[in-house]
Amino acid sequence: VDPLVKPYFAFYPLPNGPILCPIDSCPSGLGDTGIFSFAGSQISKENYFTVRLDHNFSAKNQLFGTYMFDDSPLTQNDEFNNKIISARTRRQIVTVQENHMFSNTLLNSFRLGFNRSFGASPLSSTAVNPLAADTSLGFAPGNSVGIIRVSGLTDFSGGLSTQVPQLWAWNSFQEGDDLVQT
Repeated sequence: VDPLVKPYFAFYPLPNGPILCPIDSCPSGLGDTGIFSFAGSQISKENYFTVRLDHNFSAKNQLFGTYMFDDSPLTQNDEFNNKIISARTRRQIVTVQENHMFSNTLLNSFRLGFNRSFGASPLSSTAVNPLAADTSLGFAPGNSVGIIRVSGLTDFSGGLSTQVPQLWAWNSFQEGDDLVQT
């Protein structure tokens, strides 16, 4: 093995499962590719609450509002337990409605709403294997090791600097007004 390549083997753990033998290619029964498996953890929290307020200004004029907040951080191991990857989603919803009775036969309902969803994956990562943060193995100066692809094996998703956050945010505004006559 080329000495320049040898340090990168440290990202691929030794097999802890059966050795694979392609059909009819290893009569001795000894193959050259082994299975590695581990019980990685995925920790997900669900932090949320909902508030509703109602107020009657009079028998003919009522107001209500709701607010919902949901924050969900998540952490999980990568494919070979070299790093722990963090992600997050957050959602907020606000609704306000005002009902006004102009008469026994005429009612107006006015609504405003706002919905915001945010996600980041990966948000950050932490090295379990110190080599995942080692910039001396980076493919570019100042970076940790990049993605490694070996045909027939699971890809190594790279070190800490390859974990560039994919951020997205979505905002939605709603408005409605209903005038009902009976």
